[in-house]
Amino acid sequence: MSFVSIVFDVLLYHLNSNGFVPMLILTAEQAAPLRSELADYPEVLRSLIEIEDCDGDVEDAAVSLAIAAGLEPDNGDRWIISYAKRFRPTICELLTQSSEAQVDLSSLIRHIAGNTPCPPLLVLPVAIAAIVPTLVFEKKANGDEVPKLAVGCAGNAWIPLSVYNVITGVIDGKLGAQAAIEAPRFLPGRDSRRSARRTA
Repeated sequence: MSFVSIVFDVLLYHLNSNGFVPMLILTAEQAAPLRSELADYPEVLRSLIEIEDCDGDVEDAAVSLAIAAGLEPDNGDRWIISYAKRFRPTICELLTQSSEAQVDLSSLIRHIAGNTPCPPLLVLPVAIAAIVPTLVFEKKANGDEVPKLAVGCAGNAWIPLSVYNVITGVIDGKLGAQAAIEAPRFLPGRDSRRSARRTA
């Protein structure tokens, strides 16, 4: 199990035990431009419709899409996050080789579709899971869930840990969102000498 897996398992346990529920959400505003940009990918459009039918809940839709693709997903809340990990080397390759400052979602979808064995129906959920956009809801005493925080970031290997740091900074550290974003962080296992050689 990778460090990132452990971080997310700890984060999910911590959030759930403290009354917070993280979710991967694709909003209507994010979905709208994908229709025209990805018209050549009918399976991606089909998965977009499934996500919309699930009120934007990517994880919920991913389980249905995986079954339709012939896979047998477990019913765990974070199944798509675990599944997407197998495509991270290819995704990170795009992110590190791109001359663009940021890679948009449609470029990432095209890259996954053209360079991985990911089933076409799961390309969109995998792309979303790879960039880990996360909503955190707070459970109130009456059982209602109200939005607490929305987090997403770019940066290939830094993405999961950065999301974790921001969420724990806000919830545990009682920091404001901007302070949690600006807080120092580190990436375990990264050789700082390698980064120095690359920039020299």
